[in-house]
Amino acid sequence: MQSKNLIIGFILCAFPVLLAAQSSSTAQNPLHRQYRDGETLVYNMTGLNESWHYTIQAQGIVKKDASGAYVEEYRWANLVSDGQPTALSPGSDAFRQRLTLDPDQSLIAPDLSNADSKLVGPALDFMTFYADLWLVNKTGQLTHAGDHFYVKVGTPSSWANGSQVILGQSSIDFDLTLKSVNPSDQTAVLIVRHVPPEKSQLTLPAEWMQTPVADTPNN
Repeated sequence: MQSKNLIIGFILCAFPVLLAAQSSSTAQNPLHRQYRDGETLVYNMTGLNESWHYTIQAQGIVKKDASGAYVEEYRWANLVSDGQPTALSPGSDAFRQRLTLDPDQSLIAPDLSNADSKLVGPALDFMTFYADLWLVNKTGQLTHAGDHFYVKVGTPSSWANGSQVILGQSSIDFDLTLKSVNPSDQTAVLIVRHVPPEKSQLTLPAEWMQTPVADTPNN
């Protein structure tokens, strides 16, 4: 599979919970996340997955975990699948997705084993948005409009499920640009590109896989 550049634009809306100005660290980092216990957040996601059109809502609340760190805990609701309101499976009622933008905490992949299969795409895409912004906060390199930073990762990650996909891996780096910052309305635009590394770290088991299918290493 050839990796494509994925451009994700974060429009950080004008809510003080996202671009607060209470601390000096916030002033230095316009993407700083200032958490407050009990905050509620709602995201409306619209997706197109091949021929499947859907909208769904992530309803979250800020909590402290056992260690005292702030996390965002989300439940999923109000799925509209191909224009029809659709109930999620019973196991999905108990499914909660934990996310955080605290650079001192780690993101944890959600356990989707008991959730409706229709949640797999939205939940993992949602985590991707957070992972990109978490990485920006972790590096601390983007503070002014026009700042750019390249993060070499490349370590292969697997998306094989052991049945339909026996071997499935991707190897990516992160190309980060803070395109604009508007203090007056407390918004910022962040562009994150997922790009193939200059030298792939994948181990391709068959010789025919080595021949490039595009202008970057096979990925």
